[in-house]
Amino acid sequence: MNIKEIRNLYDSLPATLKDSIINYVISVKNVIPDIFKDAGIKHDELLEEKILFIASLKKFYSIIKSTYWLMNNSNELLRRKQQDQIKIGNTIFSYTSSFFSDMEKLKDEIEDILKEEKIVQFIDENNYSNIIKRLKYGFS
Repeated sequence: MNIKEIRNLYDSLPATLKDSIINYVISVKNVIPDIFKDAGIKHDELLEEKILFIASLKKFYSIIKSTYWLMNNSNELLRRKQQDQIKIGNTIFSYTSSFFSDMEKLKDEIEDILKEEKIVQFIDENNYSNIIKRLKYGFS
């Protein structure tokens, strides 16, 4: 996927979340020549598009996962202080709040999709040159 297609994919997200994903993808695109060089692979437009799509998924999942764990750890701290919940503005945060359960469900659904589509192998890989090699040669 090119950046325009990736932008369209995340179009329904809140602007700050979408911008964070797109800015990350742009930063990866800016170093694409170095990634291919480090991998020892001639530049290939299709591989570049796959890398950019994977970069967008990595960033999206990272944001969802870190938000979930921030909430989970905060809830655990509240529990240790013998508090069930905290209210910020009009939103109540707790293990039983819909916000927490929705976040947990979203995290779990994304993880399931990443596994089903065999993309999970790329999510924790920090070296994009290794990802390109896996995509090109099919090894893990």
